[in-house]
Amino acid sequence: MDSLSISTAAYIVASLLFILSLAGLSKHETASQGVLFGISGMAIALVATFIVVADLADTISVVLLLIAATLLFLNSGDDKRYLTVDF
Repeated sequence: MDSLSISTAAYIVASLLFILSLAGLSKHETASQGVLFGISGMAIALVATFIVVADLADTISVVLLLIAATLLFLNSGDDKRYLTVDF
């Protein structure tokens, strides 16, 4: 299997996990399970994106994508509506 078909399969699994996440978030009793499905789906989609970019692009694109993901991760704990970068 090539990396494109692996990433396509990963995107399908991620989309199914997102659907399960929405179903789980609809009830208070299953909300924590829905959150876990959503986190898992996002992690799978992120890894699949890295696989596609690493296979199809040059090194600078992968580095820029990793920097952007790191900045988003570092700002994810803040209670802000938008991304800010403080230098």
